[in-house]
Amino acid sequence: MILKATLEYPARFGPGLADAIKEGGTLWADRVRARLEPFFPVRPGESIQAYIFARTVACPETGKPVPLSPNWWLRKGSDPVAVRLIADPGMDEPAFEIVRGKAVKDLDPDAGTVSGGDGRSPWTGSSIPSEYIKAEAQAGRMGQVLYAVAIKEGRKRDFRLPTDADLAAPGGRRAGASGAVAGVGAGRPHPDGGDPGREQEPGSRCARA
Repeated sequence: MILKATLEYPARFGPGLADAIKEGGTLWADRVRARLEPFFPVRPGESIQAYIFARTVACPETGKPVPLSPNWWLRKGSDPVAVRLIADPGMDEPAFEIVRGKAVKDLDPDAGTVSGGDGRSPWTGSSIPSEYIKAEAQAGRMGQVLYAVAIKEGRKRDFRLPTDADLAAPGGRRAGASGAVAGVGAGRPHPDGGDPGREQEPGSRCARA
């Protein structure tokens, strides 16, 4: 088939074949894009590189969702980006803040909420046994939270918090909601900037933990 497409068909159908393929490809891409737009809302001037999720379990003491991530790095290197997890007592679910540059030094992004299978509740500071986390997952009570979006604007790669449109999109669930997402290497910073991990395809949804 490859030989036919590269040798036989061009000789048989002439230069018009390339135009026909381009026209058909454009038509196909437009139709697919229209069907996928509700799932991957974008803001003007940006393209989505990855959606970054954390799995969640209910805190055994408060019942509030605990996002499970080994660390909160988004990018290391000379231009670091990390996430601040916010879990104040009066809140019903956690919030997130993206921190950049020198301000990252005031955080400890390496201090995640899960290590060696055991978790840590940001609501109480108490340990969450691995047996509890496994039982919640097996019972179908493990949820997910979208806490960051990797984007590209022109040649610049960056991160932002999810918008209401991101969270309302199919699969873009808020903290505590259940649903499957595609998994990648847990706890790895996004590969932008030479960090470990592998680049995600545009529009992919990735999960931590």
